Amino acid sequence: MEQGEKIYQNIVSETKKEKGKKLLEMAKLIHNDALSDQTQALLSRTKYFFQNGSWRETNPDREIISYYERIQKDIDINTLSCFQNAYLICKRLKEDGYNAEYCEGFALPKYGGIPQTHSWIEVDEQVLEVTWPWSGPDPDEMCVYYGCELDWFMVLDRQSDRPTYSSALIDDSTYYSISSVQKSIQNM
Repeated sequence: MEQGEKIYQNIVSETKKEKGKKLLEMAKLIHNDALSDQTQALLSRTKYFFQNGSWRETNPDREIISYYERIQKDIDINTLSCFQNAYLICKRLKEDGYNAEYCEGFALPKYGGIPQTHSWIEVDEQVLEVTWPWSGPDPDEMCVYYGCELDWFMVLDRQSDRPTYSSALIDDSTYYSISSVQKSIQNM
């Protein structure tokens, strides 16, 4: 049995702390194994998260949940595009006077799975999940998030000027060299 499979076993029935440890172990394994096939951007983002990230709290205020549920109907939520969702919702929350932060890092839903790079919003330092419909805006206490808030002006600059959404930590030269971005530009 491979090391990653051993880590993955029984993750659903474990405590949040145990899940958190496994999230980081699996993320390191996945990204270390994949580095030969991944761009330098993935390595940079992974290192950035480990150097600057921390465990995030998952108990958003009821008022912000209600507000999010009202405004999400006006925004095209794409369950496959966390960077897009987090950017659009964060922008709207900021415009409406909320203390919202755009965040990126690793996340693991309560049901386990493979930790993935993910983007979410934090309002008053509490995760507001805007992509995973199974979690809803108020993530279950068994969901784990490890990451950090990003400078809003950098996020705004990168997300508003690009033809597709991606991690705000990917620099422009790397972003425009990605084949799916080049294909998207050709199809415009």
